[in-house]
Amino acid sequence: MMKTSVVYLILCCMTAAASANAIHVVTGNNYPPFTDENLPGGGMITEIVELAFKKAGYQAQIVFRPWKRGYEETKKGVFVATFPYIKTEERVKDFHYSQPINTVYTRVFVVKDSPIHELQDLTGRRICVPLGYGVSEKFAEMLKQGLFNEEATPVDLVGCLRMMLSGRKDFFIVNEISGWTTIRETFRTTGNFRTLNASFKEETHHLIVSKTTADGARLLQAFDRGLDQLREDGTLQMIIKRHLKDVLE
Repeated sequence: MMKTSVVYLILCCMTAAASANAIHVVTGNNYPPFTDENLPGGGMITEIVELAFKKAGYQAQIVFRPWKRGYEETKKGVFVATFPYIKTEERVKDFHYSQPINTVYTRVFVVKDSPIHELQDLTGRRICVPLGYGVSEKFAEMLKQGLFNEEATPVDLVGCLRMMLSGRKDFFIVNEISGWTTIRETFRTTGNFRTLNASFKEETHHLIVSKTTADGARLLQAFDRGLDQLREDGTLQMIIKRHLKDVLE
């Protein structure tokens, strides 16, 4: 009887410890191959985030919400962190950023027969920015200056694609991997779209934590340590290569 009680006590302590290290993290859908609950492992970055936290001793309970909702709820402290986000001037005011998780290249996507061929052709055109998505600082400044028309914002990138094909939008800006992956998965062909030759800048995806979150800085340090371990033992590159296999071939 004594032995049974000791075992039960140990199990209770283990359960309590696991519960104490459980954290709630949020991301969004329709951002292949990086995040989507229907992708293997929830997507490339979802898998990386979960494993990095695990290496750091945390059990990340990852949920999927609409992008804008997840962002705002993280800002308010409902979730301890969200991902993947690029750095923007507006976000840096409210969030701490992790080390870069991966690198992407941003491009302008247009329909194949679009009269847009150079960056200067974009002035006065209708940009499509899904709710909760961010654009590079260069385009954010151009938006502030009113150089683009941003009416009728859809909820996701697929909405942008359909609006462009119907003539309601002229272009969207996103990293080339997500752009081409979404186009291929939506239409089973990439023939209806093209990108401008110019790549604006190299950008990086991050896990972000609200500056109002208690111990947020400590949590990010732990995440970064876990990410470093994944990088050092080769797991990070293995995950990236597996998820980008079809894109890179």
